[in-house]
Amino acid sequence: MPLSRREAGCRGGGQAPLLRSLAVPFFCALVTMAWAVEPVAAPAPSAAPAPSAMPVPSAAPAGQEYVVGVEDLDYQPYFGLGPDGGYRGFARELFDAFAAARGVRLRYLPLPVNRLYASFFAGRLDLKFPDNPLWQGELRQGHQVTYSQPVVGLLDGVMVPAGARGRGLAALKTLGIVSGFTPAEGLQPEIRAGRVRVVENANFPALLDQVLAGRVDGAYANVAVSRYLFAQMKQPRAGQASGLEFDPALPHYAGHYFLATIRHPEVVAAFDLWMKEAAPWVAGLKKRHGVDVVEGHPGGATPGGR
Repeated sequence: MPLSRREAGCRGGGQAPLLRSLAVPFFCALVTMAWAVEPVAAPAPSAAPAPSAMPVPSAAPAGQEYVVGVEDLDYQPYFGLGPDGGYRGFARELFDAFAAARGVRLRYLPLPVNRLYASFFAGRLDLKFPDNPLWQGELRQGHQVTYSQPVVGLLDGVMVPAGARGRGLAALKTLGIVSGFTPAEGLQPEIRAGRVRVVENANFPALLDQVLAGRVDGAYANVAVSRYLFAQMKQPRAGQASGLEFDPALPHYAGHYFLATIRHPEVVAAFDLWMKEAAPWVAGLKKRHGVDVVEGHPGGATPGGR
């Protein structure tokens, strides 16, 4: 195989002085190696990864434990506490699946609603669920709260005894709520004016029992939760109403629950990404727990909630 001009010049240096005989072979070897290597084409730019494959900046460290503040309420089918005090329901299955997929640990800390707010804004909790930027707005002032994408839909409204639907605000003299909850904004003028008296209760089963017994005219509560709890209750006692109905003519709120944090926005970002990746599974979970359909009533929905 004939040599190139540059290779021949190097290899033909047999009559060079001593100094050249020492320096040239080394130089020539380098040149020969460089020319012997076949040129390699630059790789074509690779396509950008799909959004679901993009890494999350400052992702939650694997193995890290986070404390999730949750409500100490029987709020099935969304969430509740079992006989052993353990957190359960749709939310527990959802967050456990996220934790397993991302290799983190979640410890659920049930607290009464008012204490949950106080602990969250005091920075004693890593995460809070459920949350909503419209709830307890005055407590959020001065805090940088990061919210997830909507986790699951909700409908809060006034539950009245069977047959009492459609009577209007004039018939609503007493309204039961669970302590720490805020009735829809459309009810606030009636409450401030004293035309509607608010009666607080510690839990939802007792609240619904008050409606059935006629001790309050209605209860402001989540519609799916009210229906679930009523289905679990024993048959109404003598003198009680035969059932409960949601009254869409009264002020109500249709919206979503969110996962919130002050301390760990990177965990919320990781959760949002996982929710997109696991969307089909999440949809099936919602359907299985009966929280997949939210009744919307455009024009009547006003903010309210915790």
